[in-house]
Amino acid sequence: MKDNQISLEELKSWFSDVWNIIVDIHISINNMERLWVDKYEYEEQIKRHGFFQHHWYQLKFISIIQFYKLIKDTEERSFTKVCNKLINNKYTPDLKNHLNILSNTSTLVCKDRAELKSFASQLKSSFDDKAELISKVIELRNNIYAHKGTDNQVKAVTLDELKELCDFLTNAFNDFWLKTFFQQAYITAEDWNINYVLFHCNESMEWDEKERIRKITKT
Repeated sequence: MKDNQISLEELKSWFSDVWNIIVDIHISINNMERLWVDKYEYEEQIKRHGFFQHHWYQLKFISIIQFYKLIKDTEERSFTKVCNKLINNKYTPDLKNHLNILSNTSTLVCKDRAELKSFASQLKSSFDDKAELISKVIELRNNIYAHKGTDNQVKAVTLDELKELCDFLTNAFNDFWLKTFFQQAYITAEDWNINYVLFHCNESMEWDEKERIRKITKT
């Protein structure tokens, strides 16, 4: 593959990898949000255990590291990098043929390089609206989570901000996928929801408490 070309397989690979990254982010943020509230009788006590304290850190760590892959322009799987390729590189025959065939099925698909270049430029520009938040995440990754940096004034990001960035990237991904493959992702993190663990921990503690009371009453 010539360096100045982008192929259909390269684009497919990008979507496959980025889908996995976005799912990972959704799982992490969903479980962070779940850990933020108490739903069961003994949950507050359960979450004081060191495991859950550490797991909260892990979830935020995963989110920041995975976000970085999508928002840092030098990263191979970043939106900016793939948009730059679509704007500046030539398209291989298989990619041009794919767009031509699929655009006959739906007008939502970019029919040629000119239309896809235009869409990629718009998508790339849309990231300017999140520039401040993106900068905060990049600084956190570089100075806290991936390296020990020299910047002691790094601003923290809130859970709401992480959710905001997650929603933005998910929408950008879906718009992009629709324009190139006439597909969209339905992403659910329920299969990895930490509520299952918290529920059963609570059930166990509830049983232990009943047993404790039963033994006291019996004596």
